Amino acid sequence: MTPLGTPRTHFFLTSGAAKLTGVDLVAAFREGRLTQAEWSDAVTRCRGCAEPGACAIWLRGPEPETDLPGYCRNAALFDALRDI
Repeated sequence: MTPLGTPRTHFFLTSGAAKLTGVDLVAAFREGRLTQAEWSDAVTRCRGCAEPGACAIWLRGPEPETDLPGYCRNAALFDALRDI
């Protein structure tokens, strides 16, 4: 089992991945499409990922891809929020 990463780091990884894939978490929260608990769960899922370094590299790449890496634990959530 992977130890949980720091909340701050993974908050920014979660937010960055959402943004790159066309999901505005703040708007989704404001509009009632994302609850506080769901947002917290997303950050916690990210904290349990074994690939935060690879994710950070993906996020700051010169031309980041808009498709999430296969290891992203929040892919289903981001897909659902994008489709609404």
